Amino acid sequence: MPIHNPEAVAPPTRQFFVSCDHGGGGVINELSWLGYRLNSATDYAIMHFRLPNDFTALTSVKVILFPITTGSFDWTANTVFAANGETWQLNSGSATADNQAGTHITYLELDISAAFAGVAANDIVHVVFTLDALHTTTEVEVVGLDVKYA
Repeated sequence: MPIHNPEAVAPPTRQFFVSCDHGGGGVINELSWLGYRLNSATDYAIMHFRLPNDFTALTSVKVILFPITTGSFDWTANTVFAANGETWQLNSGSATADNQAGTHITYLELDISAAFAGVAANDIVHVVFTLDALHTTTEVEVVGLDVKYA
């Protein structure tokens, strides 16, 4: 049966993945994945992307990583974003956590959505994920970002 009131239907959730494009720390490149290994305080991974023109609302943005050893670490994600014709750092945000727990070579998704307040369709986004401190883990491998939107 066709839907006669398409305005009443919520838009579907869409999703895309963004890999790391560079950073400070060791670059890891093997057959099945590409990422950045962060093994000391102030090491960072950088990711860039543009939000699609069908973007209406952010559902979530998560950094995907895995610790090399079981333990805890501190992190910060900083963003800057702007549209064509605007200064590149017009908007900014951050998300952070201390004593983040992680398990040896087990994927961990860290929600950094708080760093995207005010983001809009067609914005060009720059994300810097920084390892602030290592507590009981020796290093983490940053794989990329999982972006979900409506």
